[in-house]
Amino acid sequence: MTENWKPYLCKVNEKLASIFVNLGLRGEAPILSKPWLLWAWVYFQNPRADGLSDSKEAPVLYKIEDALNLSVSRACQAIPCGRITTAARREFFQGIACMGGLYKGRTENRWAKPGRGINEAERRAGRTWAWNSGAAPR
Repeated sequence: MTENWKPYLCKVNEKLASIFVNLGLRGEAPILSKPWLLWAWVYFQNPRADGLSDSKEAPVLYKIEDALNLSVSRACQAIPCGRITTAARREFFQGIACMGGLYKGRTENRWAKPGRGINEAERRAGRTWAWNSGAAPR
């Protein structure tokens, strides 16, 4: 898969948004082996007044994204497609091959069940993160 990640600033639902999308997938879509779109998000603990993430939270958000990508990739052969940062949360979008692997095991695949979005590193630090997920056929 070709990677060509580009950032954009725009408005989504009348709110400032930062979009980071892999335009390299454009020439390959639709990807028949990835018929599902996984959508997961994390709410910020200390969002800026404009709803974007504070630079102090960025390292934790990157850790969450890396862990989500690894876990979902192992469970369902995911392809990260993009993310949107807006309205005090970061949303992640991934093309996935199956839904079944998402609900296996509560340790490695904790990202898949609504209400179980606590990053292990952050749990040890005593912080919790609210999150949600949804998946729908494309």
